[in-house]
Amino acid sequence: MKKIIIIFTILTIFCLVLCGCEEVSTVESAIDPIYTQKFNTLLVMFRSSNLRVSQKTEKIIAECLEENKIKTYTSNKLIPFTKQYSQNELASIVKKNVKEKNIDGILFVNIKNAKSENKNTVALPVGSSGGVIAAKLNQISIDIELTLHNTKKGGIAWKGVIKGEDNNYKGEDDLINIMEMAIEKLVIKLKKDKLI
Repeated sequence: MKKIIIIFTILTIFCLVLCGCEEVSTVESAIDPIYTQKFNTLLVMFRSSNLRVSQKTEKIIAECLEENKIKTYTSNKLIPFTKQYSQNELASIVKKNVKEKNIDGILFVNIKNAKSENKNTVALPVGSSGGVIAAKLNQISIDIELTLHNTKKGGIAWKGVIKGEDNNYKGEDDLINIMEMAIEKLVIKLKKDKLI
């Protein structure tokens, strides 16, 4: 009987760990052939209120693109986060960098439709002590919206959405993990669509 309880306890913990996995869906996207081209130099822009998440996400995207021979700049290096910019100031700085660095595309990254929900999961009694395994799970669901703007032709070449989820969300590290998995799928999709 004790072996059954131990095995059950291990299986329950294993199930709780599996529930905490991040997951992303496939990329749903649309292409505009008028603005489509093979991009060589991109500026990645993910400006959020969380400095660490923004910088880390831009860095991960840049590294993935550079592995695919795309010269990449991040907005946090070209446009400091230390200042609040008006729309005109930001547009002017971006335009200047696009010209100076011969950037042919800007990849805008946004998080939309963020939803979170708290759930309590309780398992059966453990051992003869009458204790139970209980875990509070915070679930998060986000849409990662991506827009690739062609700076040479002045229009949107590609737009996509990736859904990301985590059933045991604990904080910004989990958000970064979701973004990292989404970025891997993004790069695969951009290659498949012959944009990089």
